Amino acid sequence: KTADSLVTKGEKAYFASYSGWFADAVLFDVGARADTVDFDQQNTLVSRSLARTVFQNRSHQIGAFWKVVPEGGFFISYSQAFKAPSVYDIFPLDTVWNVKNEDLQPEKAVTIERGMRWQLFSNLQLEASIYRTEVDDEITLILNPTTWKGRNENMQSTLRNGKEISLEQKVNPCVSWRLGYASCEARYVDTVGGDFDGKYIPMVPEEDWKAGVTVKPIPGYTWGLDYIRVGRQFIDWDNANDYDQLPAYQVFNSRLNYAQENYLVYLDIYNIFNELYV
Repeated sequence: KTADSLVTKGEKAYFASYSGWFADAVLFDVGARADTVDFDQQNTLVSRSLARTVFQNRSHQIGAFWKVVPEGGFFISYSQAFKAPSVYDIFPLDTVWNVKNEDLQPEKAVTIERGMRWQLFSNLQLEASIYRTEVDDEITLILNPTTWKGRNENMQSTLRNGKEISLEQKVNPCVSWRLGYASCEARYVDTVGGDFDGKYIPMVPEEDWKAGVTVKPIPGYTWGLDYIRVGRQFIDWDNANDYDQLPAYQVFNSRLNYAQENYLVYLDIYNIFNELYV
């Protein structure tokens, strides 16, 4: 909202899904979703609508899990996704260093994922997968090298190839632990003018490590400690990859909560060792 204009965003969605077993060996999952997002820009001085934009989309998903043995099996999925621009994507709060773009279009993505889920022993769960995500019209901040002002633009096509693996074990009713690793190669494929074709997408880390432990020392209380290591990545506006990547960093976070039937009280502490990072 400014002195003479007000922008409102409305969203509604309808979705349906179904899942069921076939011959007690294959679990199918299908779904569909319809989204409608509208923006209404009004002149607050004369109570008149200046512009209205409506985005509509239908997306689908289908997946299957093949239970090879009682301990686990393999899965595959195909899914579509839709993401409309936010009000701040179109009308940035910082108007000194950023320029509005009322022509932004929604992002549309298609993801294919394949993987496995397995119980190894003693409640030790293993899950591993690889995925490929293609995005059309991904919203990206573009920096004008002359004015040094940023403007969100639609990239025509981007691609992410990644893999994930995680281990989790419930040692006993009071103690559990988890470990995870993920890597992602995210690149621009087709950009306006071809300036960024083949370049890495900023703010997407090369890899992530996560580890954590959860303890329930006495009934009602839960304490958790998490370790996160974020790999190298290019800074937000460096779409051309002209500068060195930001260094990897690591943080520890903790949570203490007390829960009863009708309420939950918790305390989160982030970066408990006060680690400095860019």
